Amino acid sequence: KASAQEALERGFEVMLHMPMECKEAKHTYPQSILTSMTEEEVSATVTQALSDVPGASGVNNHTGSLYTTDAEAMRRFFKAIQDQKLFYIDSRTTKDTVAYDVATEEGVRAGKRELFLDNVANPALIRRRTWELVERARKRGGAIGICHFRPATVKALKQVLPELKEYGVELVHVSELLP
Repeated sequence: KASAQEALERGFEVMLHMPMECKEAKHTYPQSILTSMTEEEVSATVTQALSDVPGASGVNNHTGSLYTTDAEAMRRFFKAIQDQKLFYIDSRTTKDTVAYDVATEEGVRAGKRELFLDNVANPALIRRRTWELVERARKRGGAIGICHFRPATVKALKQVLPELKEYGVELVHVSELLP
């Protein structure tokens, strides 16, 4: 709660990083939403998670390689976030995801991740991936990257971010890239 509040005070857009069921049992997280949950259980779990992240304007999936492939499960999830007018970013943790398509069918403002910047904790690789994202953004008018607050990522971004403005790239809140 404190981190979300501080982020809001600093002008950041806050998102709920919602744990969703994985194909691999070893990647199960507390308060994950599961494909076996009823609409009421999904709603209660999401409501609790949102109370832990005050001011969230959107949601993306944490893991979810099983959940995001199940269209009916995703519909239950989108029903839980629709009343709060939250947007959704599909982290695309599996090539078989249907999350973005279902979101748009259900009328949820949505986007999808183009690149993970920091799958590997190597500052040089993270810088290279960041520039790859920049090139995609310049060609398409925008691109969504996902990274984590980790030491290697912070080190890489501290080097790259000052160069972006000189290169004509503007960082925006992800919601600004959504329809």
